Amino acid sequence: MGWGSSSSSSWLAGARLMVFAAVAGLLLAFGASGSAGRETAAGGEMTVALGDERTDLRTRTSRTFAHESGGNVTRVYQGPVNFRDDRGDWRLIDNDLVRSEAGGFENAANRYQLDLPSDAGKAPVRLAAGADWVDFRLRNVAGAPDVDGSAATYSDVREGLSLAYTATADGVKEEIWLDSPAAARDLVFDMRLSPGLTPRMRRDGGLDLIDGEGGRRFHVERPFMVDSSEGAEPSYAVSYELERVEGGYALSVRPDRD
Repeated sequence: MGWGSSSSSSWLAGARLMVFAAVAGLLLAFGASGSAGRETAAGGEMTVALGDERTDLRTRTSRTFAHESGGNVTRVYQGPVNFRDDRGDWRLIDNDLVRSEAGGFENAANRYQLDLPSDAGKAPVRLAAGADWVDFRLRNVAGAPDVDGSAATYSDVREGLSLAYTATADGVKEEIWLDSPAAARDLVFDMRLSPGLTPRMRRDGGLDLIDGEGGRRFHVERPFMVDSSEGAEPSYAVSYELERVEGGYALSVRPDRD
């Protein structure tokens, strides 16, 4: 999660808190899948006609298309565009949120599953990869989401506070929008883990979820905050506090008010 300090006289004014949760120890990445058609040169001139995709040549970060000359053209992306399904076949990542059987929303296609509730106060957010999962829910909130593509926004779930979740290639991005300093109080997430997972705080301020063999199954990056004022820089004057509670853990966000 992350915060941003205000450049005005108030400690926090219109800030947003950021958290990046990734799956199986992989960092969040960038890039979007392309489609068949024509490649365009930098000057806008149409240069290469592409045919059908060669799905047998897919990799995690590339797609290959038949070329009119009889060869192939491979597009390589900065981040993942494909994932392996249960049969070992490469499939296109689709981060769009769709209705789930439970009545909430889930990401359409990826190696992990993101489940978002129909009401922020009635069920947790769940991130799952295989048999491993983590549930988390901010305390004392309520409200339904507005969904647009890969993003879901829970507006005004409590006074002065809104939540936003975005499905990415390797996990979920969470943003907490705060309208005032008072809205930043008592930011505590109830967190439950699948059997065999254990949380471990990192020296850099992030959080890892470790399996019984010491492997990192999920991780949360160091939090930071960003003020809404123009030109404001991200601030890392915020930390996590982890506490064992009945049924799981409490993860608190602690900004440095100095």
